[in-house]
Amino acid sequence: PEWFEPVDVVCFTASAGFDGMAKGGPLAVTAAWGENREYGYALDGYLVEWDWRLTGTSTFYGRGEAVLKEIFGLGLHPPGVPIEPLVLSHVNALTLGYVFDIPQITRTRLGIGADISVYKTSEDLVEYYGSPHSYHVFLRWRPTRSAMAHMH
Repeated sequence: PEWFEPVDVVCFTASAGFDGMAKGGPLAVTAAWGENREYGYALDGYLVEWDWRLTGTSTFYGRGEAVLKEIFGLGLHPPGVPIEPLVLSHVNALTLGYVFDIPQITRTRLGIGADISVYKTSEDLVEYYGSPHSYHVFLRWRPTRSAMAHMH
């Protein structure tokens, strides 16, 4: 256990992946599950994420998550002090995004993209977090494979 936790946490995980083609484009998908067992509770988390290259320059990606966590009451649980009933909260998130690869410039690959994330939380979190969401716009840089061969 951690120094601030009086009990061991038993963890289980499992995942599966797919890497192949879908409608003529490469598709990579991962699905995962994890569970922490502590204080007599089973706290599960689920995840699915994907990256799908639609064309030579367009990629659609996303990630969905659902977790059950102890958000409130994360203070110290000293040994010998009874554990109060845990307040368990649900947090779900969905991210969808797109990247456009700009035609190749010598020894680099540039892409411009954007994504949006939306969240759904259990009622106990709404007062503190509301209905959170986020937006990102980004520029991605990757060296080409031939440029990587010249790095030392």
